[in-house]
Amino acid sequence: MTPSRRRRRTSRKQPAVDLEAIEELEAVEELEALEEIEELPELGADEDLEELPDLGGLEELEEDDSGIEIGIGELASDEERDKYDICIEAAVPNMERAEIPAAVHRSLTRALISHAEDVRLRRVLLRFGGEAMIPSKAKEPIGEAFAPLRPLLLAVQRGYDDETVIENEMPSAELSVSEEGDTRRVIVRGGDLNPAELRIVLAQEIAKIGDEASGKSFELGYEGSYRLSDDLIQSIQETLQGAGAIRLSAAADPGADPKLLFDRELDEVLQLREASDEDFDLLISLGKPKDTAQLEAAWDWSAAAKAEQLTGRKLRLRAVEDDDAQALVKKIAALKPARLEVEGAEGNPVLVLPRLLRSVSKEDRTKIGIVPSGRDEAASIEAFQREIPLLSKVVHEHRVVVEWPEGTELNEALEKSCVEQAMLPLGPKSVAFRSGETIIPVYPTPVQIDAQGDDCLVEIDTEAGPPKAIATALALRLESHASQLQGKCLRCEAKGNGPFSRTMKRTLIAGAQQHGATRLELRAEGFTDVLLPPLLHSNHVDEGTIRVSLDPAGRNEAQIEAGLDRELGELVLPLDGTVHITGVDPSPELLKYAIDNGAARVLLGDEQSTQVYPPLFDELSEENDDLVLRAHPTTDDEMLLRQIDRELPERLASLTAPEEKRLLLLWPGASKPFEGPLAHAIDALKAKGPAVLRVAADEEARPAQVHPKIVRRPIEILGRRDTAEVPMRLIGIEWTDEPEEIEISVQQISAMREDLEAARVLVTFLDHDGNDAPPLPDDEPLTAAVRAALQGVAGATLLHREDSGQSMFETVDSKIEGLEVGQRFRDPRKPKSQ
Repeated sequence: MTPSRRRRRTSRKQPAVDLEAIEELEAVEELEALEEIEELPELGADEDLEELPDLGGLEELEEDDSGIEIGIGELASDEERDKYDICIEAAVPNMERAEIPAAVHRSLTRALISHAEDVRLRRVLLRFGGEAMIPSKAKEPIGEAFAPLRPLLLAVQRGYDDETVIENEMPSAELSVSEEGDTRRVIVRGGDLNPAELRIVLAQEIAKIGDEASGKSFELGYEGSYRLSDDLIQSIQETLQGAGAIRLSAAADPGADPKLLFDRELDEVLQLREASDEDFDLLISLGKPKDTAQLEAAWDWSAAAKAEQLTGRKLRLRAVEDDDAQALVKKIAALKPARLEVEGAEGNPVLVLPRLLRSVSKEDRTKIGIVPSGRDEAASIEAFQREIPLLSKVVHEHRVVVEWPEGTELNEALEKSCVEQAMLPLGPKSVAFRSGETIIPVYPTPVQIDAQGDDCLVEIDTEAGPPKAIATALALRLESHASQLQGKCLRCEAKGNGPFSRTMKRTLIAGAQQHGATRLELRAEGFTDVLLPPLLHSNHVDEGTIRVSLDPAGRNEAQIEAGLDRELGELVLPLDGTVHITGVDPSPELLKYAIDNGAARVLLGDEQSTQVYPPLFDELSEENDDLVLRAHPTTDDEMLLRQIDRELPERLASLTAPEEKRLLLLWPGASKPFEGPLAHAIDALKAKGPAVLRVAADEEARPAQVHPKIVRRPIEILGRRDTAEVPMRLIGIEWTDEPEEIEISVQQISAMREDLEAARVLVTFLDHDGNDAPPLPDDEPLTAAVRAALQGVAGATLLHREDSGQSMFETVDSKIEGLEVGQRFRDPRKPKSQ
């Protein structure tokens, strides 16, 4: 493959631009010959692509355009049919005699791909026809084409007597049989025969291995260069099964472990049979295995191999021995049947799957669900006692909740039979029962109340059960002491190492409020939290506004922080609404919560509130050489003044050495004259003493410098050429959008009339530093004013442009013959190469 050539673009080194050389414009002689800028040639879409390398490594069949037709023919006589097994006919058209051998070889090579099995290890007659005479030299390439298929005989018929080209003996493969106890070992030694050849060679031998196979176990192995094909193994299997063999295992690859193909004894140990019973649709009959190993093998062979038949089905396991049945229950359960009943020797089926108990455990918490699946109460208790030991790992030292079906009566008898008799021996940390919404701690009792003194003392054992269970017990205990809680302070203490959850706190607060307690304190994990009275008070002013205040009520700072952490979660704010925080200065947590939870606006203060969110100013950001302060003003001027006074000191607090900094204030809608809140912000920023202060409406607008005041420079003549036929002037005009400053520029042009009259005037606009400003659009006020002023003075006006990084001047007005509007010329300040 010839690689493509990539076009190289030549580059010329660009000389540095000497800005001071503008004074030498008079020496430029080629101005009349300034060329219009031509478009750059486009790079072809494929000129940067290189051809991919040839992968190589693939051998392709030679092209065959010889016109030779090859197919299966008929053996013409009994003599031929006795001598040959198949006839291949080749019709060769007229061609050069010297080309025939190669052409025949190519055509045969292609044709034998599809006729390989017709030719392999058979007697073949190749009969030529057509217009060409087949030379004797063609026999050798003919033999080469047929050789890989090892025909027993290949004869060529080309107008003479049959000529033998290939003659082979039928290859042999050894099929040896040896006895090892009750197992007959069959080894196929195929040598270098491939699977197709081996199947042909062993056709007669396979039938013989069935002799005296009845009652025998067979193991089939293989030694050779290839592997036993699936159809050959299938043929051997069918032969042995038909001959009454008990068992067959086979290895298709040399040295591989044999795989079981059939075993009549295992089929008798375990059988699967479809059923139409109302309670089950598949019957598993378990006989009497010799030992555990045979039981395992029978399962692996009969059931595990048919796992798809068991998954999701209703099963009944019928066993001779109960122990054997129990050994299989776990295996069957792993396949996830919809239902499993076990029918033992006594014939009474017991529902085993689905199990009564379903458990979920995390860390030291366990939930046990009761799913009767049709069991009555007695059967459920029996199943509970049978299955609970299986969950000992998630019961021992765990907090356990037993969830009964809704409507179950959680009575003392149930607690005794399931907890005292079945669960306590497993050593749970705690036990609670649940039915529907009712949770009752059973072991140990979690709440103790002493309401005899002036204060009510409550002890809560946090390790007695799951938090919701303790919360239910707590609500029930508070209800039972309701008359003793009125007007008292509840001092509660959490005992144990378990967490005191939010649910428990809510239950405690609700009970204390409901039963008239004046104050509620909770001591947990060494900290006393004040839960009542509430820390936060709120009222909705209207649909979109909420007023929030904070009342410490004797709390210390830590208790206020804890109260905020708890009560903020209960504070419902209007989405995209206003949050008005009154009273004392709010904590940062209260402000953050209001913002994080969808408040569109946050106000501080009572009568004259100040908006703190969204803020008026962003943080100072450094962009290029400026420190940028972005403002987001509203239309409320009074609010803006308060925001400026509140926020600017914070925004400028980190500003060091302001006299060295350039500040840019981005105030949407800013336009001169600067008045109201914007003027107030400008005064505050000027008081900070920056080196430069500029104001703009946004990033796209040109900023106006407000500090220090800019002294406008006059129009400058940057270059001239008086020797040309039409004189040329290059003038620089400082950019501005101030109407009064634009008028000054127009007046300056009028004052320069004598010097500019009839000349070609090249105009470039300058920034405040005297450098070229970005080219202005034609509708810019300054551009329009300058063009209008020059129309009555200059012979032609050319404005500075940039195109694809190149500096140039474009004719926008012209009274000079031959100089057309729209013509572009290179910037005479730049060397020609630029």
